[in-house]
Amino acid sequence: MHNEQEPKAGQPVREDDRRQHRRSRVLWGATLTADGIDGELTCTVVDISAGGAKLMMNASMMGRDPDLLSMVTPGARVTLSVRASGSVPAEIVWQEDDRAGLRFLIDPEDVRARFPGVVPRD
Repeated sequence: MHNEQEPKAGQPVREDDRRQHRRSRVLWGATLTADGIDGELTCTVVDISAGGAKLMMNASMMGRDPDLLSMVTPGARVTLSVRASGSVPAEIVWQEDDRAGLRFLIDPEDVRARFPGVVPRD
């Protein structure tokens, strides 16, 4: 369900959000991979900040492969690969239904450099 007060893709999320880093709404195709697990999980990045990202998983994969889904467990280390921007190491911090939150494991300035003009300054 879309909230009419939410910003459109590419716009920063409200200033009163209590997260450490400001976020931007995006709709990027991406994949998740993890060491020791064969295959990749298709997802969509729905917002991104210098500190992490919110993902929506491909619903057709949810519940299908237990090994793939184990990479979407809080605490799991993964690599988020975004077309045209490369890969970012991350950790799953939350998961609910077909959505998950990542914390990037690289410096916020490195994240901004990988996604120029999209990831807002704090």
